[in-house]
Amino acid sequence: MKKHILGIAIFSLIVISSFLLSYTVIPKADLMSTVETNQDLSSLDLNDLTFDILSVKYDSETNQVTQDIRFRWNGKGNPPKFIYVNSAFYTSEKSSAGDNRNNRVNLIFGNGMTADVLFMQSFKANAARNYYADIWLGKEAKGDYKPKSNSGAKTSPILFVH
Repeated sequence: MKKHILGIAIFSLIVISSFLLSYTVIPKADLMSTVETNQDLSSLDLNDLTFDILSVKYDSETNQVTQDIRFRWNGKGNPPKFIYVNSAFYTSEKSSAGDNRNNRVNLIFGNGMTADVLFMQSFKANAARNYYADIWLGKEAKGDYKPKSNSGAKTSPILFVH
């Protein structure tokens, strides 16, 4: 019986000391600042902000397209806090496959001046067809709903996830 009481006492001591140490050893993290909604993108040179499409996936159960994009800031000064990402979906026959979208994406750049962004949007697709996404950057919420020849649009096949 004494072994059980001693075991419970030691266990309690370990648990209590771990809670006390966790509050004193772990530093408090700063909260991310909120994104300024009044940032002016008109002076932004879109050539200073490049991007790579890491993946574009379609989930047939939720009818959601998930776009994973890596942004790289190549300009001088501070990078933008957000950008508008335009997406157009189409089939292999080049026929439009739904609404073209303009998404405001918040950018949080790390020390290497890159930001990985994952965002989703609704899209209804037929799994029997091949789909592609054209993705390009814009400065306005209104957006261009078709990529211009000089827009720097990139194309990616859409991977179906069942």
